[in-house]
Amino acid sequence: MLTMFLQPGYFGTNLVCALFALNLAVFLLVGKTSALTMNVASVVKDWLLIAFSWSVIKDTVTPINLFGYGLAFLGVAYYNHSKLQALKAYEAQKKVAITSRVVCSRMLGIPMPGGPIISRKSDCSC
Repeated sequence: MLTMFLQPGYFGTNLVCALFALNLAVFLLVGKTSALTMNVASVVKDWLLIAFSWSVIKDTVTPINLFGYGLAFLGVAYYNHSKLQALKAYEAQKKVAITSRVVCSRMLGIPMPGGPIISRKSDCSC
């Protein structure tokens, strides 16, 4: 039964399906995030491959290799930190914009969706 799946027709078909799935996954990842995120994910994949080769296959790791891995780790950590800071700044800016819109609409008597209509400035609680 196993020899049936190792025949060239089955192997080629499985290979084409696997390559299509890989390209689709990369396309969706880059479409949802960015090409830089794909490169960072590639670095993490390389770390996992190196850890596997070191622990299971007993491949040697030199001090210069460790320095390179540490430098790559610092780069990924810096990327994640800066991305998180940018996301926090965006969320804070969005919150300020929503708050100012609500305050202005209350002062001008403009109805907000799901909220009471304030007709006079004296009715405003701000």
